[in-house]
Amino acid sequence: HLQEEEQWDEAAAFTRQAISRFGANFNLELALARSLLFAGKLDQCAEILDRVRVLPSEMGRASRQLYEWVHIQRALSFLRSKDFRRAEAELTKSLSWPSHLGQGRPYQPEERLQHFLLAHVYDKLGDLEAMRDHEEALTKATSVPMAGSDARHILAHRLHVERGRKQQADELMRRFVASAEAGDLEARWILAQHQEDRSQSEKLKRAHPGLFDSYRFRLLDEALEVTAR
Repeated sequence: HLQEEEQWDEAAAFTRQAISRFGANFNLELALARSLLFAGKLDQCAEILDRVRVLPSEMGRASRQLYEWVHIQRALSFLRSKDFRRAEAELTKSLSWPSHLGQGRPYQPEERLQHFLLAHVYDKLGDLEAMRDHEEALTKATSVPMAGSDARHILAHRLHVERGRKQQADELMRRFVASAEAGDLEARWILAQHQEDRSQSEKLKRAHPGLFDSYRFRLLDEALEVTAR
């Protein structure tokens, strides 16, 4: 209930009390890690996810998702302070699939945000070969047939724009518009980003907090902000 109300500090304290009373199990520890992540206590969250042992189950997907999110969020913090080496380390961790979290790596995992950020990191570090590898991985993952209006499509578009590839950027947006459903909120946000209409994108977020408060979207929005040239 506390998590549903987004009372993350209170939820973390309550879960700690439960662990103290009943003993640790992976369900309680994952609930604690989630509360700590949303409360912004990233180091504590990462520490739990490094030690928890999750049995292969549906919870494995949740634990791996938390692991990915916390390391991307820590990377974004390091990018803000221009600590590119530590950002690189965190992003590399976010791409890993530790066996103790209860889920194996799928055939084609969703990694576009990490490739986008790592291309930015290696650009700043002057490692052009690594930068191109991650740019290629991002554009390849976005070249498959588009289904729905996943906001992460904007990452490859941003990359094409930054590299001066207007034709590829316009073609990507054309394909996206053709695949998106009319009135879809994420599609409207992407089009606002494409048109560099920051006021419209902020208006959409304020008007529809339930959709845009997802952690996936929060990371995407922050990544676009942090890497803006």
